[in-house]
Amino acid sequence: MSVNRFFDNPFDFLRRFGRNKVQIFIYLHIQAMKMRVSLRPVLIPLIAATQILYDLMFAKTTDKSSKTGQRIAETVEVNNAVENFKKAMRKLYARAFDKLGVNSPIFIQLFNNGLKTYNNMILENAYLVITTVKTTVTTYATELGADMKILIDNCYTEFNDARVLQTGLASNVKGNKPVYDVVLDQMIDQLDTNRHTICLDDNTHPEENYVFFEDSVLFTPSTHKSTDKGNILIVSVEPSTQKDSGASFGPGQKATLENPSEEDIYYFPAQTATEIMPKSSLFVPKNGGKVILTSEEMGSPDNKYLLIGNRTTDKLLVLKITIE
Repeated sequence: MSVNRFFDNPFDFLRRFGRNKVQIFIYLHIQAMKMRVSLRPVLIPLIAATQILYDLMFAKTTDKSSKTGQRIAETVEVNNAVENFKKAMRKLYARAFDKLGVNSPIFIQLFNNGLKTYNNMILENAYLVITTVKTTVTTYATELGADMKILIDNCYTEFNDARVLQTGLASNVKGNKPVYDVVLDQMIDQLDTNRHTICLDDNTHPEENYVFFEDSVLFTPSTHKSTDKGNILIVSVEPSTQKDSGASFGPGQKATLENPSEEDIYYFPAQTATEIMPKSSLFVPKNGGKVILTSEEMGSPDNKYLLIGNRTTDKLLVLKITIE
């Protein structure tokens, strides 16, 4: 983080990364400056200049036809597919009840809380629920009947096709690539200006300047979930399957949730990833708030999932999860 180390712009490497990761990288950079502006007033003009370019790069572009197409996809194809799946689950419930009984492991796996999970299903967790049921019914097709497998397979296909259409329309609405490419050049220059200014402001402790440029997000796998209608977004995090270490989230371990965003992010421990996240969930405070959860506080070993949600659909929110 020394200004004397580079003669070329070190942020040219951002061109190698996709739009989503570049957005998160710049978003975290802006948030880091905002959280420290009271201690370093030199950041004020940098924040303003970077925010203007950020808004230009990632603003949504819309037109009447794409708006109409997206609305049709949401209100007809997708919603109809969800309702058809709920009807299919009532048929599957009757079949499993009559043929296997309520004490059957298969029945319990599918209907551990009756039809509540399926009746209360919302669009944000529908894909996960339908996929889970499809896998289970495929596994036990002999016990449940081939007609049930066909029924659920058809529901999955209908929903998946409708969701793909919806996602495609949503991406068209967000597409502003010509503007993005032009402004990216300006943003790369702005980031280099920020680096010089920040480092010259504190050149005696260069290690403290790393916090403004969090590049680890660029080199780690990530997924991004689109949203609609103002519902809570749900992402399941299963502590018992840490992919990096292979270790389990056992007794005495802790998970730190850190929220650099400008909106609160909600969380709720759950037994399954298909549960509905209640509106009374706890939250990680905005602007650098932290929450430390132990496995016991999560309800381990019964609770294996942590549901993460947001209630803001027009802003990017980021939650950093560190498992000790």
